Amino acid sequence: MKKKIFLLVTLFLLVIMCVVSCKGKYAKDEIVKYCEAMKRFDYQEMAKLTGKELDTMDMSTFDNKYVKEIFNNIKSNAKKIKYKIEEEKVEDGIAYVKVKFEYIDLSYAFGQAFADLLKQSLALAFSGETDEDKMTKVFIDLFMKHVKNNKEEKKEKTIEFTCTNDNSKWVISSLDMKEMLDVISGGITSALSNLSNIFSK
Repeated sequence: MKKKIFLLVTLFLLVIMCVVSCKGKYAKDEIVKYCEAMKRFDYQEMAKLTGKELDTMDMSTFDNKYVKEIFNNIKSNAKKIKYKIEEEKVEDGIAYVKVKFEYIDLSYAFGQAFADLLKQSLALAFSGETDEDKMTKVFIDLFMKHVKNNKEEKKEKTIEFTCTNDNSKWVISSLDMKEMLDVISGGITSALSNLSNIFSK
């Protein structure tokens, strides 16, 4: 079940793993445009800014109403992400742009839901309702309950984009993609990683 949720979140966020081709005078100008498109989940605008074709996502993945609910929650929270260009410096044709992101933290609700699922797992086992789809449904119900009941908490992350200048065009050559995915998912990817580390010990 945990693997299924991880794959689902990854599918939502795959689009931001494209390499960005920046065409503005300053590297930060195109990074701002990209961040705005990212907040809107505007895949077409992202493709336009990156200059790369994006694979069409199989939207049938979201036909299940529970999957749609968690996807819509992540998408709604993405609109609320705030960002600020903290610093831009250019050294030897390489631009280093630091961006501070403020986002709604869903990791606590995720942890609460998982703890509740463990408590309910014994009862589900006795009732014979331990198939993957059932467990996923129960987990998503618990997660959404905690998201709705919890006070909205926010976190901050600073991510550095490294851009190189190629024929007067800025191209992002590196960034911490793990941290970026965590911002978009509201901390869910780091929560999943922490759980994986716990159960791998």
